[in-house]
Amino acid sequence: MTASGSGTNRRELLLTLACCAAGAGLILLAGSRNWVSVTVSRPSPLPPIAMTGSGGAVEPVVSAFGVVGLAGVVGLLATRRTGRLVLGVVLAVAGIVVVARALPHLGAPSRQQALDLVTARGRTVGVDPHAPVSVGAHPLWPLLAAIGGLGLAAGGTLAAWRGRRWPGMSGRYDAPAGRSAPAPVPEDATAGVRSNAEMWDAIDDGRDPTRF
Repeated sequence: MTASGSGTNRRELLLTLACCAAGAGLILLAGSRNWVSVTVSRPSPLPPIAMTGSGGAVEPVVSAFGVVGLAGVVGLLATRRTGRLVLGVVLAVAGIVVVARALPHLGAPSRQQALDLVTARGRTVGVDPHAPVSVGAHPLWPLLAAIGGLGLAAGGTLAAWRGRRWPGMSGRYDAPAGRSAPAPVPEDATAGVRSNAEMWDAIDDGRDPTRF
């Protein structure tokens, strides 16, 4: 591989990692914010029920795939070839699902959806099924989640398409091909070193070095 080709592959890898990390970060941020607000009237003297629903509560799949995106960033560094192809497909599908699940929440949920959210929170005491329900939407956060899903899908698509050409994280630690093992030290050489040491010890002790 030429130096220019290696540089291109590294840039593609960095671009993919940036897309996946930024996309997953946006998804998780948006999923932690309030997407809807619901107010349900109750007969006097009970106060109305006022509550909000985060993206994670309204669409748990969105936050789950945000975590998948972050894990995918590490996976792209640790895998090679076929592993990157499979992981890229998974990330692309996850991003598309996030977009599909987030965009419908740009508008306010229906009355029944709002009541289902209230029921899921266990806030049904004194609630009349025909009571007035006020529903509000916060479209900024599902929009950001959808943008994050697009980034994740783009990064996954690029990984599936080009990832088999990219360098691996562990490549620099592999033993170079053709490197021979260290040559063993000849036994007679070590014997010579040992004899010389014994000779000098005999001289220091006042003994005849030729007779040990």
